Amino acid sequence: MNLNFTKLHGAGNDFIFVDGRTGLPDNIPSLARQLCNRHLGIGGDGLIFLCPSDGADLRMHYSNSDGTPTTCGNGVRLLGRYAEILGVWKPEAKSLSVDTVGGIVRVERTNQLGVYRVNMGRPRFDSSDIPFRGVGEVIQRELKIANTSFLFSAVSMGNPHCVIFVPEIDSIPLEEIGPKIENSILFPEKTNVAFVQILSPDSVRMRVWERGVGITLACGTANCAILAVGAREGFLKREIELEAPGGKFLVAWDNESDEIYLTGPTAVVFSGEINISN
Repeated sequence: MNLNFTKLHGAGNDFIFVDGRTGLPDNIPSLARQLCNRHLGIGGDGLIFLCPSDGADLRMHYSNSDGTPTTCGNGVRLLGRYAEILGVWKPEAKSLSVDTVGGIVRVERTNQLGVYRVNMGRPRFDSSDIPFRGVGEVIQRELKIANTSFLFSAVSMGNPHCVIFVPEIDSIPLEEIGPKIENSILFPEKTNVAFVQILSPDSVRMRVWERGVGITLACGTANCAILAVGAREGFLKREIELEAPGGKFLVAWDNESDEIYLTGPTAVVFSGEINISN
């Protein structure tokens, strides 16, 4: 079976996109692991199918590179770009509604070519929503990992996030600490892990370990989680510029709707066809 695909990235966070409007292939978790392999496949942080939806303009079927389903802020922005390529998102339509496992979100074009904005919804801080083994909100709690103590906060942006503010992110051994926090018993469904360095009340740098993926150059839901935690704790304003290893984003938490908006770049890498018979 031959599969047509397009690879796109948002600030280095790269995904394989496939038109799934006529149906989905069998065993998608195994297919995601195969295609996302950077040595034996196309390579990517995740596999995304554009699918029809009864409650929105389209549905995003997303799998991390390890095959696990979740939601993805950069993925849904890039899905808007892919929908334009396929002609699903018409030029006259101002926005595109997308059904994700985290709920229905809305993608918008901006005045900048290739830059898209998505409404990622409201952050959820209660332990049961994250989920986190505990009661109430998870704000500035102590966590001991690899003989080091961190103060962390947790929040859900449709998927779980652990956010840790540190004086200097480049000194953090993310490849060592990231998987230990991801698989902590505190997070029954594992967690994304973001280390954040505050440059000013409206500017931060971040590094991220993504659940089921590993170190990535950017993570849209992590960007939103960082703003949610930082603004709630009084560290940050409600609109910030965020610098990820792969590029910059604008993240804003609307006062009236209580929803977080993520704005950032998109780029097409290449399109092709791959045989997945084996």
